Amino acid sequence: MDNKIYSDCWSSGELSINIENWLCDANIKLHNLTPQQIVDEAKYVLSTFFELGHSNNDILNCEFSEDRKYAKKEVKALKTFIKKYDKGE
Repeated sequence: MDNKIYSDCWSSGELSINIENWLCDANIKLHNLTPQQIVDEAKYVLSTFFELGHSNNDILNCEFSEDRKYAKKEVKALKTFIKKYDKGE
């Protein structure tokens, strides 16, 4: 996989939050994560937008258009990221 994944993983705000939490909790640097670990995390974050009861799902389906717009943008960014980097390894 391309090393560009390490800079592209910040393209989604929600993925960025999860990655930053992971790095902080494990006290590691970004390049200690494998590209597949990052892709798997992106898949997990994407799934939260479709998981009933998850706050990301609530935002995606809420009545406030700005929140929905944000959620749709996140879903699109995550799908694009996964499509680009998921090599099925």
